[in-house]
Amino acid sequence: MTRSLLLTPLAALFLVTGNPQPASNAEEAPTKMKNTFDQWHDFPTGRIVEFSGHAWRVKGSGPEVRYGPGGFPFGPSEQSVWVDQRGRLHLKALQIDGAWHSAEVRITEFLGHGDYRFTTAGRVDDLDPNLTFGLFLWEYVADHDQRFHNENSASEFDIEFGRWKDPARFPLQFVCQPYHREGNLWSYDLKLDAPDAVCTHAFRWLPDRVECRGWLGGPEAEHDPHAQRANWTYRGPDNGTGKPQVHLNLWCNEEPPARGEPVEVIVERFEFIPAEN
Repeated sequence: MTRSLLLTPLAALFLVTGNPQPASNAEEAPTKMKNTFDQWHDFPTGRIVEFSGHAWRVKGSGPEVRYGPGGFPFGPSEQSVWVDQRGRLHLKALQIDGAWHSAEVRITEFLGHGDYRFTTAGRVDDLDPNLTFGLFLWEYVADHDQRFHNENSASEFDIEFGRWKDPARFPLQFVCQPYHREGNLWSYDLKLDAPDAVCTHAFRWLPDRVECRGWLGGPEAEHDPHAQRANWTYRGPDNGTGKPQVHLNLWCNEEPPARGEPVEVIVERFEFIPAEN
């Protein structure tokens, strides 16, 4: 996934001036990163939601500014991103004031090497053809656009749901960027059979590899042999070496939803287990 910005004058202003509205102590997190590039230029409202014991910034600033990935506005309000009474995170792609908006949140801390687990509810295997649902690590770097096709400049690793406008593609993939490098992408044919189906996908990021798994049910079902659906280990040269943070997003891939209807995804739980030293 490339996340380069489609700059409007307002977006360019964010790149130069940074966040105009510091909102909380969570804003201190970017100072821990290894570079001085503005880490929050596409999260200008300062809105934060609490989910799974962590603080998450909400991306977007209204219909006049378009961001990557996908080149659409991202909704910063409760129409697009909210946490329900059960503590589940909702991301929704929908029309706001006549414009389609994607949705994204980003954790405010760097967690490091360890196991990243994401439990979802619903038919994540049957998204609109023009939408992608991503659970991933990403680090902002100033020259990412110039380096993206040759190296993993953002230390990015993705779990991505969606068929990328191709009905013949499997609906889920694990990806170490750059995705086009041989051996950096592995996909499988996830099949769910209920509108409220629960499944968990995870990657254990370590200095020399990334261990990916997928299974039906919540975290407690990981070792149930009947629930297992995916297992892949990445050992290639593009494993991240920086300080990426977790992002969760649902985004329109250069076009509005093909079915013409709003799309909502639910993340029941995020869990991080630090790697043993």
